[in-house]
Amino acid sequence: MPFERRLGRPVVVGDRVLVELLAAAAADTRKWTPQRLARLQLVPEARGWDAWLAWLPLRQVPLLAYELPGLRTARLPWAKTKLAGQHLSQGVGLTGADRLHCKGIGGAGVTVAVIDDEWHGLSDAAVAGELSNLIGKSPFQSSDAEAIHGTACAEVVADMAPDAAIVAYSAVTLPELQVLLGKLVGSGVQVVSDSSGWTTGFSFADNTGKPCELMTKVAQAGIVWVAAAGNEGDHTMWIGSYKDADKDGWLDFNGDNYAQLFAQKGSYVTVEFDWDDYPNSAIDLDLYVCAAGQWPCKELTNSKSTQDGGQTPQEVLDYEFAKSGAVYLAVRLKAGKEPPSGPLGVRLAMAGAANLSPWVNAGTVIDPAQCADAVAVGAVEWDNYANGPAAPYSSRGPTWDGRIKPDIAAPTAVETSVLTPFNGTSAACPHVAGAVAVQMARTQAAAAQAFEFLRKHAVALSPTAPDNTFGAGVLDLAVPTDFCTTAVDAATEQEADAADGHACAEVATVAESVLGDQTQATPPVATPRREDDSSCSAQPTSGEWVRNVVAGFVAWAVVALRRRAVRVDTGSRALDRTT
Repeated sequence: MPFERRLGRPVVVGDRVLVELLAAAAADTRKWTPQRLARLQLVPEARGWDAWLAWLPLRQVPLLAYELPGLRTARLPWAKTKLAGQHLSQGVGLTGADRLHCKGIGGAGVTVAVIDDEWHGLSDAAVAGELSNLIGKSPFQSSDAEAIHGTACAEVVADMAPDAAIVAYSAVTLPELQVLLGKLVGSGVQVVSDSSGWTTGFSFADNTGKPCELMTKVAQAGIVWVAAAGNEGDHTMWIGSYKDADKDGWLDFNGDNYAQLFAQKGSYVTVEFDWDDYPNSAIDLDLYVCAAGQWPCKELTNSKSTQDGGQTPQEVLDYEFAKSGAVYLAVRLKAGKEPPSGPLGVRLAMAGAANLSPWVNAGTVIDPAQCADAVAVGAVEWDNYANGPAAPYSSRGPTWDGRIKPDIAAPTAVETSVLTPFNGTSAACPHVAGAVAVQMARTQAAAAQAFEFLRKHAVALSPTAPDNTFGAGVLDLAVPTDFCTTAVDAATEQEADAADGHACAEVATVAESVLGDQTQATPPVATPRREDDSSCSAQPTSGEWVRNVVAGFVAWAVVALRRRAVRVDTGSRALDRTT
């Protein structure tokens, strides 16, 4: 059940099962010949370089290890989870993006991919003008009519970068993401917004595992992958070292044989447990849900997968509360198995309307955000944006190997046509993706350089920045407050190495900004000035003046028509909600 619910579609249909196949190396999958696939009756659905998604008869599963050389792991497909939270934000005005829009700097010439699989309302949002530059979308659609997470993410990108091209892709498993990379490169995508991730199943947040290998390939392709840090910072995760002081086989949670999970009757939760023995483990630990108030464990349900050296170090189960109150979560070494021979990190996490105790917030950043080559985004509630604190649920670092994460923090979502409020690090993530696109258009920088500008100009909310709560600080495009009424953006001029320092010569026309003209083949139009303004020595001739006026009017008309349906004053919306 948890695997099907995460994926959003059945993994068993009739006598066939959908499996995720992970090879030890990319070269191994080249040995998976058509003849071998035919003997297995295996039909691939997605072929990554070392991860496949495929259908085959259940009865053939035991033969996988014999027919597929180099196969490391075969399991049910482990999809990413969406990271919606609980708080509202309005980010366009808070980050200064609106002051760039007033000069026609909205991400023109940049393509942003939004990765998700919940796209209901996407076409309606595009027709309504919320996504005026949607240039493509994935054919897969969740069967849940309320599944609008991806649409909300795309709208945030569009709010931040109204002139950037946006393409919607459905990819929630590792094989699908590996296949997607080729499409991203082929379609010229420079920025990815990814508001989902894996808490367990691939790594112990130490910059290893296949998601991090994918992030490295993404970075090598010149793409910036912006990822939500996770919403695991508040009563949802416990991380510690394996201990069994009384040697009874049960893992100690801060001195007890169990953790507690509190929820209302009917609450549905997913519980995950893993340990630091990736990619495959011979340490065999089992996960139990036990009745509260008594010990030894009175078992309610369990996850007792086998780990004998060929399986992922992970257990996962779903549980529905039969009554309000608490249950115990316990982990036990399988009977007859040897305990860990040395130090071992262990992690317990839950998703759903429940509270975990004990819990931690440090070290809760998830895959792929924890990877060194991904940009991890934390969340700050919009009305605390100036000074913090971070949203309680926003995942914190450090990573298990001691790196600082997240990289930056952003507002936790703007109003969208499909979800109000749209919360969590899911909403913070597309703010940063959109900001990267705008900065690229602003300075003609590559995606990585554009993000480094954002990192450099983030507003620190702690004296120890960068830190494991906000990263470098909160997102700020470093746009002067009077930018809309002046000719030059000093930060842009500096970052673009405009050494001559002549303000008027550096002003691009509004038309060039809107159309994304990077050649600047035509002379820039000087800004209007008073008769006594001698700040620019070069004055246009009468003929040039007429041409400039006509060009300016046409550009103004283009901007007005393109943005009439989508531009909403951020302050007015915030005031409307407040009143």
